[in-house]
Amino acid sequence: MRSPSRSPRSIAALLPCALALAACTDPARITSPTRGDTLAAALSKQGTTADRILFFSGSPSDVFSIAPDGTGLIQLTTSDAWDRDPAWAPDGKRVLIASGADNGVNLAIYAMNSDGTGVTRLTSPGLMEDDFNPRALGKDIAYNHVDGTVLSYTIWKMAADGSDRTRLTDGPGDYYPAPSPSGKQIAFVRLNDVYVVDVDTRALVNLTRSVAWEDQPAWSPNGKQIVFTRVVDPTTGSTDIFVMNADGTEVTRLTDAPDYEQRPQWSPDGKWIAFTATYGLGQGVWRMAADGTSVNAVIDAPLLFANMGAWAR
Repeated sequence: MRSPSRSPRSIAALLPCALALAACTDPARITSPTRGDTLAAALSKQGTTADRILFFSGSPSDVFSIAPDGTGLIQLTTSDAWDRDPAWAPDGKRVLIASGADNGVNLAIYAMNSDGTGVTRLTSPGLMEDDFNPRALGKDIAYNHVDGTVLSYTIWKMAADGSDRTRLTDGPGDYYPAPSPSGKQIAFVRLNDVYVVDVDTRALVNLTRSVAWEDQPAWSPNGKQIVFTRVVDPTTGSTDIFVMNADGTEVTRLTDAPDYEQRPQWSPDGKWIAFTATYGLGQGVWRMAADGTSVNAVIDAPLLFANMGAWAR
């Protein structure tokens, strides 16, 4: 998998330059980010919070939300630490993130209002530990835990308030949890394959069994399909996006470009898939119809380096 791109501190610093260049390429409409005091006005035009796309960008990264048509950009975090992996909380209103805000070293999981206020810390990983990749799991939250002392990545769950933490997989290389809509199963990556674990029984199923490197699964809102990333050129690390039935059958390729399409996430109605794409000098957030057609930019400009977080709960 291609290494994450580095970029300047924030999108706000990039926008004057990016917009001048973007005008020639006509990406989605990009506006300067606003803070939470304008959120109500933005949402009155763009719909509910659950209709918004969450992404992170910068070095260190901050978290943003944006409407699917590329308007109403709002910056949610401004810390000097890495703020990443945004997702909608179980209530569909608050936002989950992973951040090193408290000590600048360990990633912990936080919840906040959709305007960036009311930040609450949910986990407190120990020395050489990190918690990241939070996702709504029914009324609970699934997440990744890494123990750096033994280099073990495992999938855990906890209550929405951070209590009742339970380990669901044994590792040592389990990451990128993607809960099913029912909350009864979690897709995740192990040894470059997509697996599913039953939350109650801990039973495991290997869905892909491929020689290719697969990553970043996401369950469709109707529970019938899983979209994921696959390395299609081991020499360059080029990735494309594929979709399969939830039982691993009927794998279909959705993108086919000599670049990098990654981090796919479904829209709440299941009709669209948003993803990170690296085309030329920019790493932006794009969207396409669920069959791979009608590809267009949500936010994209040279030197932007945006990473898709979440769209649906």
